[in-house]
Amino acid sequence: PGHYFNLFLIASEVDDSDDSFLLGQTAFVLDTHKLIHSAAVMVDEDGQRALEDKLIRPHLRPGDAVLMDCRLLHFGLANECSSNDRSNENNWRVLLYINHHWPWFTDPKNWNNRIKLFN
Repeated sequence: PGHYFNLFLIASEVDDSDDSFLLGQTAFVLDTHKLIHSAAVMVDEDGQRALEDKLIRPHLRPGDAVLMDCRLLHFGLANECSSNDRSNENNWRVLLYINHHWPWFTDPKNWNNRIKLFN
């Protein structure tokens, strides 16, 4: 069962042009919360093809949300807008994300569990 979840809330508008992919976004690899599919992408000889077959890059609008089981393989894509374009506020993707996990779960690979913000 899921034990660590992430909620992405989109806060900025992105135009519908083909160039909007240049801004980067979070890519998700479908079904990889299951070990057999994750192994097919990460370990198997034909992993690149499996990755490409299952890869999604959703275009989202302000107010849209994505609730993700963090076992799902996901990664950020580069913002490929030219450095001159980055001063333009339309070339930024603003989002809020919220993580939730069950109290027993720790993730030392991604988070330092020794430092606590709240006691």
